Amino acid sequence: MIDGPGLGVDDFAVTSGQVTFVNEQGQAPLLLEVQPDSLPEDAESFTVRLVSSRGGAALGSMNEVTATVTISGNDVPLRFTQSIVRVDEGVGSLDITVVRGSLDDGTVVGPLDATTTVDYVISAGTATAGVDYSGSSGRLTFPVGSASQTISLGITDDNEPEGDETFSITLSMPSSDAVLVASSSVTVIISVNDDAGGVASFVSEDTPLVQEDVPNPAIVLMLQRMVGTSGDLVLAWSVVESSRNQLATEDFRPPNGTVVIFDGQDQALLRVPLLNDTVPETPELFTVRLDGVVSGGGRIDTDGVRVVMITVADSDDAYGRVEWGGDNTLQVTAVSACNKILLTSLFLSLLLVCL
Repeated sequence: MIDGPGLGVDDFAVTSGQVTFVNEQGQAPLLLEVQPDSLPEDAESFTVRLVSSRGGAALGSMNEVTATVTISGNDVPLRFTQSIVRVDEGVGSLDITVVRGSLDDGTVVGPLDATTTVDYVISAGTATAGVDYSGSSGRLTFPVGSASQTISLGITDDNEPEGDETFSITLSMPSSDAVLVASSSVTVIISVNDDAGGVASFVSEDTPLVQEDVPNPAIVLMLQRMVGTSGDLVLAWSVVESSRNQLATEDFRPPNGTVVIFDGQDQALLRVPLLNDTVPETPELFTVRLDGVVSGGGRIDTDGVRVVMITVADSDDAYGRVEWGGDNTLQVTAVSACNKILLTSLFLSLLLVCL
């Protein structure tokens, strides 16, 4: 019978049985079959105990009927410290660490008393070997006692606008004393660089005149991005009252938001709906501005057009209304004392013409 971790069920093919002595036989072998696995394990000790006898034999003392069996530490784990590594193009070089003898939860397991080797393979993804990075596949060797080794690579810094680019490194063919565990591969991401996401601005700084008294009134402005067009570039915008520098919440719905220049595109339309109310209003001046980049790796062009002045024309008879009534009389509608004076003058002019 075997006593020890898990009663030996996971480590021995058989955990109990019998030994037969034939007549005149003074010794007999007890064979314990150790089950092979690929689980990283420290040394484990078990006790083999004789528990009963038949045929007239008697068991000796406790020391005489027990034996200790030790399975040496085995299957030391090998892994990368990270499954994803993101770097800037300007770092120049990159060191990737491979560790021996620990799991990703920090558990230390397995022996370091032997030399261990493992191969690694570098595979291009969207990044190009020899152009975006340098390095070649190879083999790592862990001397006795060593818990980590490093793969060194070069990252090429160029002036080409590029989006995120990737390549991967995979561990393979560990020596017989080791096993691969998560993470046995790592993806390296070279971040978007050299304004690959674009440099954004308005196309024109001209001040457009926007009419409110039309169906579906809106500000419509063209955005552009220069240099690169990689990825969706999301920009934040807002409309403020030019006189008070406050969000124009009473005139636009909404007064701020985001606009997307989609991957591969260098232009996009920004359409901001204008609230079509029935309040008579004289011309108003507003400022549409680009507030920043929400996502996409691009930037706002500090030398370009970041703000555009907008004039919303007078609306809803802001200066009053003059019209003929049903009885051929001239009807004058004014919205202010000032407008009454103007319209009265207009009325007199019309009257003189009629005479």
